[in-house]
Amino acid sequence: MGEIFSNTFIVPNADWNWQRVVPAEMEIPFMMELLNVLVIKADESKKPDQNILGPEEITLLLIGLLGENVKAAVKALKSNLAKPKQINWDYIGGEVVMFSFFSADYWLSQLVHPEEKSQALSTAMYAHMSDSEEFKERLTVYAQIVNSRVSDNIKYMRFGDKLAEYCGQSERPYFWILTPELFTQAMTCVSIVLKAQRNEL
Repeated sequence: MGEIFSNTFIVPNADWNWQRVVPAEMEIPFMMELLNVLVIKADESKKPDQNILGPEEITLLLIGLLGENVKAAVKALKSNLAKPKQINWDYIGGEVVMFSFFSADYWLSQLVHPEEKSQALSTAMYAHMSDSEEFKERLTVYAQIVNSRVSDNIKYMRFGDKLAEYCGQSERPYFWILTPELFTQAMTCVSIVLKAQRNEL
């Protein structure tokens, strides 16, 4: 969301479909503003008279919750990384978004049954994300890590290493702390939207 790929951005058009534009054409110049829009859309999707939310409403709610986690994560990195004024925070925010989407997709696959239902939710969620090769690569790499036969601590360190690498940062210990938080927060977000779907909130 709002991530930079070859000096272009992926943003939603008027029909809420994703499109690639150059910065000069952007109506929403910063990723954080885009996340705010997603939070608003997620809130608007929760209608009081709805007993059961559909995949689109559920995923908008999920994206809204993930967006709050992303903003908090970027804020934490700004407080800890050296020379924050020299860092492209929109780019880093986009990488954090992609890791959060991967994490949510993983927990959807683990917590939602049957499989057809989890796939429907994942499809609806990814409809709001770029289909770029960079994003597909991130999903593949993160999936390889989560499926590797090592301890969870090592997986979290590998997540941190890769996220730091994608963000172009050498201060990896901060990312070792950040990725477990984002990964477990995604599980909480998925649990919340599942309760909303069952009208248990």
